[in-house]
Amino acid sequence: MKSKKNNSSLDILVAEDSRTQADLLSFLLEQNGYRVTVAANGRLALEAAQAQKPTLIISDIVMPEMDGYELCKAIKSDEKLKDTPVILVTTLSDPQDVIRGLECGADNFIRKPYDERYLLLRINYLLMNLDMRKEYKMQVGVQINLGGQKYFINSERQQILDLLISTYEQAVHINTELKLRETELEHSNLVLNGLHNIAAGLNHAMTEREVAETTLERALELPKIQAGWISLWEKDSGFRLIAARNLPPALLREGAMDGLCDCRRRFLAGDLDHVTNTMECERLKAAKGVTHGLCCHASVPLWADDRAIGIMNLIGTEHGLFDEAELKLLYGVGNQVAVALERARLYEHLGQLVEERTANLAAEIEERKRAEVGVIRLNRIYAVLSGINTTIVRVREEAELFREACRIAVEQGRFIFAWIGKLDADSQQVTPVAQAGRDDGYLAQINLTSRGDMPGNCALTAQALTEAKPVICNDIASDERMAAFRSEALKRGYRSVVVLPLMLESNPFGVFVLYAAETGVFDDEEMKLLVEMSGDISYALETFRLEALRNLAESKLAEQVEELRRWHDATLGREMRTIELKREVNELLGQAGQPPRYSSAEGNE
Repeated sequence: MKSKKNNSSLDILVAEDSRTQADLLSFLLEQNGYRVTVAANGRLALEAAQAQKPTLIISDIVMPEMDGYELCKAIKSDEKLKDTPVILVTTLSDPQDVIRGLECGADNFIRKPYDERYLLLRINYLLMNLDMRKEYKMQVGVQINLGGQKYFINSERQQILDLLISTYEQAVHINTELKLRETELEHSNLVLNGLHNIAAGLNHAMTEREVAETTLERALELPKIQAGWISLWEKDSGFRLIAARNLPPALLREGAMDGLCDCRRRFLAGDLDHVTNTMECERLKAAKGVTHGLCCHASVPLWADDRAIGIMNLIGTEHGLFDEAELKLLYGVGNQVAVALERARLYEHLGQLVEERTANLAAEIEERKRAEVGVIRLNRIYAVLSGINTTIVRVREEAELFREACRIAVEQGRFIFAWIGKLDADSQQVTPVAQAGRDDGYLAQINLTSRGDMPGNCALTAQALTEAKPVICNDIASDERMAAFRSEALKRGYRSVVVLPLMLESNPFGVFVLYAAETGVFDDEEMKLLVEMSGDISYALETFRLEALRNLAESKLAEQVEELRRWHDATLGREMRTIELKREVNELLGQAGQPPRYSSAEGNE
């Protein structure tokens, strides 16, 4: 803004309905020495001008009650005011603005938003030419065709010339701004295309090296960038140069990129948390050889979440420095690169992660399958347990219980073979008394005994009877206890077996043996149910024994009662006959007139 001049004798009337715009314009004019009067619309401005003629009027176009064109026309129609210069503030967005300005007699146009310096120059120009315009007043009539319409302009020649010159100046200014905008737009398009290319390249990069090389290759498409390099920080090995583009020969020498520099030291200290211009790169300064005059670069930290993983250094054209907007842009690029590097690291380890996850998933599926098979087996065992318990309630004979137990184990428990044997306490031999399923002469080949030292014996049966507890073989093919019978067992489809001792009065009474077609069948949960089942059978055997004893006792008691009844009947009959004879003797003696021989008590005994 110019220094304050001696314009205190000059009055400027401002017609502006915006209080803010009016205050700004008043402040500008008063700072340059003018006296200012402000009117909030065209009507008030006209009244103010009629009351006190101003030196110059500056009016907005769009106002309530009376707009700027109407105000200007009213001023130019007033004999006392018509020589007062009027500057209209307009957007000049339509050719009609010029025509209407000419029609109303405006002296000058100022385009919104106005340049303060240009506004003051136009005011000075109009004020300096006031006297000249008074001397050379010449009314001219001009007919103009515009947009298919005819307009007749009746204004002073100098006034028309001034208005057209101001319009031309504004047009030139607009054109200059448009060219500047075009340059900025072109620059923005280059930046956007460069950023798009970087993002597209990063989306296809799968390794750290691909990410770094793609970034630098595409970064060179951005305005001002002519070279760069990317270093990653490894906690164990330090900085590692991963990619470089267009470096000067001095930095391509062996060892030129090794060691610390200012930007790397700031990175390690945690001070490189934003993009900065490194004014004098000590690496370039210390490099031996051709550097092409380069000495500075931008240092872009690469952040992944809250962790810095490396540095991207970019050398610009000319002096190599970047403005704030460019630094902000490079910071965003750095963030994209960091994310892509993290993704690449994840991708590089993806094979291992996939293998681990696949193995875990396979193990999980296998475990679920085993669990499902286990549930199915448990349901079968529950069915066996329920069926045998129902049988225990229903039957009263040991042989029938044994037959039903074997049948239920095969049909509902899906065991391939089941048999029950009774132990002879004297001979220690086990005799099969019931069986179901596939035998095919298997039991006939085995010496079933509780003695472990007998040749051809079944070690599992002997162990179960000797130790009075279940014996499990979950893999016949590998269990040495089944070596003697393995071939025959496998031939019949036996893969695992359990021998359950049946107890009577706490002593082994026999065995319940179950063969399964799968290995590993008899786990802890299944064995709990099978032990419960054998316990129920043992309880039933105990019940059968007690019931037999009770029946025997009842039979003996009945015999004793019958014998006592017969003895009682015989004894009572003899006594009654004696009493009857005594009564008859007394009657005969009475008939003979003799006294009774037996007393009444004796006769009634």
